[in-house]
Amino acid sequence: NEEYRAQAIAALPASLHKRRITRSKLLSRVETIFHQTLELHGRSGKLDLFLFQDDVPSAMLWRGCVLVLSDGLADPLYDGELPGVIAHELGHSYFEDEMASAQRTKDARAMRVVELKCDGVAILSLKLLKYDPALYLKGLQRIQVLIKRKSLSSGIFQSHPELVARAHFSQRFIKSLS
Repeated sequence: NEEYRAQAIAALPASLHKRRITRSKLLSRVETIFHQTLELHGRSGKLDLFLFQDDVPSAMLWRGCVLVLSDGLADPLYDGELPGVIAHELGHSYFEDEMASAQRTKDARAMRVVELKCDGVAILSLKLLKYDPALYLKGLQRIQVLIKRKSLSSGIFQSHPELVARAHFSQRFIKSLS
């Protein structure tokens, strides 16, 4: 509910609150895409968006009810790529129990399987939103390029499968949708 979401936002680290974006063209664009994606999943009014300034591309579903997104991720992605990333993060809410179990047992393989399932949610969401589902993989590739350009450690995505595995999964899943 609204009270829980407010508590979740308040519980975000102070360093994020200091960099929160509350007005901008980017925020308007992200909010529009966010709401379209939530509506598709029947989740309108059940999640909040928290956009913050950071060159590091990052996104996460915080406490199951707040999508936390950096402008370093949102800004460079095209409109057809961003809903895929949002849907991927929303996908984590569908697999919370599996995710918690994998984290508790430190089962990296199970974590990667959950990430691929979330990729499936992203791809299917793009198709239902009338975008080319292949744009999701292009968005992931764009994110990887940004990370390399900024000389960031690939350890940021330890729980995620390698891009090659995600590409293989994505291509097979997209083919099965046609």
